Amino acid sequence: VTIELGSTEEVLREGEATLVVVDEVGQERETTRSLPLPEGATARLTAVLAELRAASIMQGVWPAELPAPRVFLLPSGRGQVAVVDMQVPQPVGVSVEQESAILRSLVATAQRNGAGEVRFLRNGRPADTLLGHVAVASEL
Repeated sequence: VTIELGSTEEVLREGEATLVVVDEVGQERETTRSLPLPEGATARLTAVLAELRAASIMQGVWPAELPAPRVFLLPSGRGQVAVVDMQVPQPVGVSVEQESAILRSLVATAQRNGAGEVRFLRNGRPADTLLGHVAVASEL
């Protein structure tokens, strides 16, 4: 008996995503880009935040050694809650201004792409701060 497995490759379709990049002085730049995006809301938002990371690195705000976060979307009575899990394998040297800019970028981008609320984890655990300086909401 031959069993054929479906393709394990993720299907990507061109789609529009809005990125909000905040610089260290607090100025927001919103752009809409056409990107190859996976199907499914969680995978899509994960891809959008990876693109946000790349754009923020180019602006000098996001440190290159800080990977893109993992994202989980959970249903809520007030829409979807994006749970952003920052993967911080080692301490990252960022200023308060950089951390604030990263936080504002993540929240605004997630909200422009369908999340009603945004909560944060760091390395899979509830976090008081994003990267050590700026307080974040972590309770669901």
